[in-house]
Amino acid sequence: LASRSFVQCYASFASTPRSRLRRGFSACAAGGPGRPWEPGPAKVESLPGQKARQLLLENPMLFEDSLDSELEALSCEPEEQVDKDNQPEAGDEGLDAAASLRKRIEEVRASERGRAMSDLLYLMVCDGFRRVGYQLARPLQAGGRADLGGRAEEETLTTKLHSEEVLAAVEEHMAQSMPGGMAAASSSVLQQMVQLPFFNIGQAYALTVQYGYVLKRAESRLQLERSLLPDGGVKSLSSYIKGIGPGIFQDAMVSVEAHIASKMQVDAVFGDLQVLRGHLVNALAKRKPSRSGTSAAVQDAVNSGEVAAIYILVADVRRLLLEAAAFGTLLWQAEDKALELSSPTLTKQSRLSDFGVQADSDGNPVLPE
Repeated sequence: LASRSFVQCYASFASTPRSRLRRGFSACAAGGPGRPWEPGPAKVESLPGQKARQLLLENPMLFEDSLDSELEALSCEPEEQVDKDNQPEAGDEGLDAAASLRKRIEEVRASERGRAMSDLLYLMVCDGFRRVGYQLARPLQAGGRADLGGRAEEETLTTKLHSEEVLAAVEEHMAQSMPGGMAAASSSVLQQMVQLPFFNIGQAYALTVQYGYVLKRAESRLQLERSLLPDGGVKSLSSYIKGIGPGIFQDAMVSVEAHIASKMQVDAVFGDLQVLRGHLVNALAKRKPSRSGTSAAVQDAVNSGEVAAIYILVADVRRLLLEAAAFGTLLWQAEDKALELSSPTLTKQSRLSDFGVQADSDGNPVLPE
């Protein structure tokens, strides 16, 4: 992940200076003027999640107090629904039916527990943003101009959430991910309006969530190694991650539920990235561009309406990616707590294909042809 450039893949944009536009980050209450803070835009479906969301809205202190008991409850094994003493005696067929029923009940309950844990992890991330006074971006619509909702102080997504090492790595990642000098924080650049394919900005957001998660996970591991080997040489966080190399550490979260929580946020803001990628791939297949002509082909597909795009301030692109990195950091912290109190489902393979990343049959990311 550290070496990938997400927005640049099939990136196409047109810059339009807007001198009258205000800078993207300015002092403002978390929810905007007169707007109360609310959890993120994702829909929480489970009963434990709905109860927790209501507590987070009405009484955040009770939300924090209830988390331990909710997470511990989700670690309990489901009770058998078929009394073993009353199983049918009709032979193998009856026993097979009873076993099949028990298995199906267990699968449904496991699915319900998994969704409830994902909901709680998502709300724990939202609570982390509440603590620093930040309101997550509202859902975006392709075809128009981006409106993220209330504006915010940039420090709520940087120094209030990240260590200096993590923040430096985030800035390096953004410089690699944002094309055409868009990562520059100068006012003249921030005030430019750009057009980006909706899939590109959505995938950049999703994979920056993953990168923020990886950074926090790696920082925790590096700090432990430094404490155990004080004379083993001081590595920077970025070089430490590069030393680990590609693989499951960078391409997957520890638990399936954490991945689902990140997907909840991405889907709520951008929609299904796999569908958006399909539209982009189909448009390029019709044009069959060379590698050097890909950007022009994408722009042509955008102009014809085959590929959804959005007009967005560079300042808002920066804000979205900073938000995504912060989301990943807070998600790692939430998952770390859940691992102490409950039993999340451990990830066996990468699930980056959910975010439009081309993968092999085992879920491992591969370079597009």
